[in-house]
Amino acid sequence: MRTKLGLLLILVLTLVPISAHVNHVSPVQAQDSATLALPGLDAEVMVYYDSYDTPHIYAQTSHDLFMAQGYIHASERFWQMEWSRRLASGRLAEIEPKYAGQDAFFRTLGLRIAAEQDLAIFDADALSALQAYSDGVNAYLDGKTPDQVALEYKYLAEKGIEPTIDPWTPLDTVTFGKALTFTFADDFQTEIQRSVIAEGAGALATIALQLFFPQYPADHPIITQPGGVDYTADATSMAVPEGDTPLTFDFSNVHAQLVGNVNMDEIQTVLGHGTTAISNSWTISGSRTDTGAPYLANDPHIGISMPGVWYEQGLHCVEKNADCPYDVVGVVFPGAPGVLIGNNDRIAWGLTVGGADTQDLYTLTLNPDNPLQYQYNGEWKDFDVRTETVNVVGGDPVEVQVRNSVWGPVISEALGFDPVWALRWTTLDPSTIIESILYFDRATNWDEFLTAVSLFDTACQNIVYADVEGNIGYKLSARVPIRAEGHDPRMPVDGSTDQFAWQGFIPFDEMPELFNPEQGYIATANNRVVGDDFPYYLLEVNDYGYRAKRIETLLQNDADGVFTLDELKAIQTDTYNGNADTIIPALQALTFDDPTLTDAVAWLAEWDHYNTVDSPYAALFETVWMELNRLTFSDDFGDFYSSVSPGTPRYWEIFRVLIANKANPIYGTLWDNGDTPNVKETADDIMKAAFTAGYAKMVAEYGNDPTKWRWGTLHITKSIAEPLGYSGDPAVELLFNRGIESPGGGSIVNAIGYTDDSFDTAYIPSQRQLIDFSNFDNSQRILPIGESGNPLSPHYDDQMEMWATGQYRNSWFTREAVEANAQRTLTFTPG
Repeated sequence: MRTKLGLLLILVLTLVPISAHVNHVSPVQAQDSATLALPGLDAEVMVYYDSYDTPHIYAQTSHDLFMAQGYIHASERFWQMEWSRRLASGRLAEIEPKYAGQDAFFRTLGLRIAAEQDLAIFDADALSALQAYSDGVNAYLDGKTPDQVALEYKYLAEKGIEPTIDPWTPLDTVTFGKALTFTFADDFQTEIQRSVIAEGAGALATIALQLFFPQYPADHPIITQPGGVDYTADATSMAVPEGDTPLTFDFSNVHAQLVGNVNMDEIQTVLGHGTTAISNSWTISGSRTDTGAPYLANDPHIGISMPGVWYEQGLHCVEKNADCPYDVVGVVFPGAPGVLIGNNDRIAWGLTVGGADTQDLYTLTLNPDNPLQYQYNGEWKDFDVRTETVNVVGGDPVEVQVRNSVWGPVISEALGFDPVWALRWTTLDPSTIIESILYFDRATNWDEFLTAVSLFDTACQNIVYADVEGNIGYKLSARVPIRAEGHDPRMPVDGSTDQFAWQGFIPFDEMPELFNPEQGYIATANNRVVGDDFPYYLLEVNDYGYRAKRIETLLQNDADGVFTLDELKAIQTDTYNGNADTIIPALQALTFDDPTLTDAVAWLAEWDHYNTVDSPYAALFETVWMELNRLTFSDDFGDFYSSVSPGTPRYWEIFRVLIANKANPIYGTLWDNGDTPNVKETADDIMKAAFTAGYAKMVAEYGNDPTKWRWGTLHITKSIAEPLGYSGDPAVELLFNRGIESPGGGSIVNAIGYTDDSFDTAYIPSQRQLIDFSNFDNSQRILPIGESGNPLSPHYDDQMEMWATGQYRNSWFTREAVEANAQRTLTFTPG
């Protein structure tokens, strides 16, 4: 499903109050070939745009390269940049009142204050690039009224909302960079969830945590052991508890912890990221490719935004030298200079969220006579207190009292939780993560790549590598704390003494890495990084490895052991549903009284387990799956049910364990439906009820003929623009928002995942890249929507259908190919 052009044109004609007399198309967008004066340039800059409006910038100096990049980002995505810096700085409520609570949370974190520390330690090259980029953004803004900058300002003005447009600064870039690391580090949220489950389970807390946070499966891959896992190992090898005391929950005393002032999923969504750590990457040695040179694949799976979170461009020094060392193509978030994921003329790299815990919660004891003091090492210690003012459009300002402890800010009050929790987080320390981007962009070999990784210090990422010499490699990034003896980082710990203070950080040289492993490939999919013999604690489980297992299975079992680019495309867009391997056999073992349901189960067993858009089986299976989650857990968790993320990839492993041990009396009350007190349901009863309910739901909504059901009808990727996509005005929402039927699902390699029974997509492959080291011009990329942030541009959504159907486009690299495929040019001249 996608918006048709004719409908869009009709819509635009109806939007006269919004669109009349507004220069919605920037000078950069308006002409096939144009020349613009850009005061401050050292020399002329040429920009070539391909058929998807991807710009390649050619400059004589690094300064000019980044200044032109800033100008172009602003011309295409300024509203997104504005929204991003307001979010990170806690200023969204100045535009939309509903974000006042979220603003209070980000003011409490103090990301802008922390970003000032980063700027103080950046090297001269990074500071120069940030300033040149900012100057380019401001040159675009100069002399324009808000409605000439972006359509959103015109619409807001008509609603009486006229936010100021402040000049862009390096601090804006660094602050939002810190906000992005928030989306890749949800450890403290897991600590909260674990503490609530443990408290609700009482004496059986250990058993409850063992079930709802299973150990990493023994038959799933470990990143630093490519090819080293026995896939025939016992699928349920976790220690199953013994005993006959049923596991029950009582949340009556912890309910206040379940309903906070801030919806964490909403924060992640507004950031353009989801509450997920899902991404794929792999790199293959030339010994296993058809060209004899490496391939590198990467598709970060993060939450949906409109426009997309990434902007693609090429940054090329006309003459590459020490003063202008860049020749790089790839993506970066609008608002930052350089390329975050991509390739230069020597190396390529890709990112997936890594498995390391960089956050801890400390429980504080307040002085009953003075809430501005907390207990620490036998004394009452004063908080470092500051007051933040959140301005709310159409309402009164909100005063936020921020209390900072030795551990970090007290965040529980902003989140609406009862315990007093302070957050220790590496991102709030001085960081060089933004500076590292430029080190990646100009790295020429493994050692220089490692230098860049060492600077990428607050976002834990699996970073894969390949180079023109044929090498492949991997390194885990981030400053990972060394915990004190007795500190369980999976739960909040006592902060009344320094007993659980961090003992330093894992030395960079001891962080996990691989270089040219004998298997000839390295694959990461957020799965476990190291085995039990690693001497430091990283993280118990980041992801349960279903995607990793599928990727490694495909890499290991290729017919001839030699991969082509087309075969890697097929892996990257693979939709095999590993969850069906557990659930379908369990359903087949059931006996139904209704012959229609018996036939339906037999029909479902014919499925090949692929979640394609046209699959009727996938539609039924996913519906039954969500019913199975609801009927198993909703009565146990009550109001907390949605907070434990039912149906998401972790539950694949939870149900694998439950079904394999369904006769265990400890789990009996989980299967028993508490809403039917006179009946004691078994596992089989609940599975039959789930299939019955799921089948009935499909019949009621999509008709009696199962062969006409389609997964794509249920599973829509909805890209919604902030804030106009939620305006309540159907015409405006139709102009800004997009939707398309999508394959895949959670923990599927093509991880177009959902988080509730609406099946609307919550996270997606935010870009796909395949780098071909035999010919960089043959490298492939695709964005989920388009390059432009202007809904009236043909490049607003021109990649959406290709993305959804698994297609790619060439990502040009050499100047010869860039010029040959240029559709228009832009020349910047010094003013």
